[in-house]
Amino acid sequence: MQNEGIVRREVGTAERAGEAIDMRRFYLVRLNDHSGVSGTGVIAEGICFTDWVCHIHWLTEFRSEGRYPNPDEMMKIHGHDGDTILYWVDEIPPSVETLNLAVPK
Repeated sequence: MQNEGIVRREVGTAERAGEAIDMRRFYLVRLNDHSGVSGTGVIAEGICFTDWVCHIHWLTEFRSEGRYPNPDEMMKIHGHDGDTILYWVDEIPPSVETLNLAVPK
């Protein structure tokens, strides 16, 4: 799935089939703030590395950072039952196999 604007993410739908991916940047966008702590709008920015580990940096008043094993685990914690959107900044790049085929031999 390519980035098509703000995309609502459901837990368990990370775009992977067992292989590594290139790094992808993302934002967490909060639609509703039930706790009154994070606020709404863009609340964090982050990157998902080639092994699917995600690192987030909070942009809220209470600055902190977090590391998660994959996007699904991150959204289980910070998704707030659909009130937070994972917005991918970068499109899914071509696979390593595709890039290798493009190299002249």
